[in-house]
Amino acid sequence: MIFRHIDADLRRLYRHFLPHKWKLLIACVFLLCSASMSSITATLLGKITDAGFYNQEEWVIYGAPLALIGVTLGFAISTVMSTYMMAQVSQAVLVTLRTQMFERILH
Repeated sequence: MIFRHIDADLRRLYRHFLPHKWKLLIACVFLLCSASMSSITATLLGKITDAGFYNQEEWVIYGAPLALIGVTLGFAISTVMSTYMMAQVSQAVLVTLRTQMFERILH
């Protein structure tokens, strides 16, 4: 079994995250989107530069700022959503752990 070499405390902690696996998956998708925005920015700037300088297309004057604003908004939304989802899961797990600890202290 894979979990045989993992510390027992980490295994017990892992069980608290299982009910939130879909939120964590969505948060990871947002993280991937956020991470991909830097490469999208580089590719976008390369294509826009080629279209503007070499092909001298006029749409680039308006398209470049709009495209960069769109990528920046995508990055911001992805970052905020991943942070929000992970904070939501971590707070839920923290409440569960504190509740269990308080119940055990009372007994």
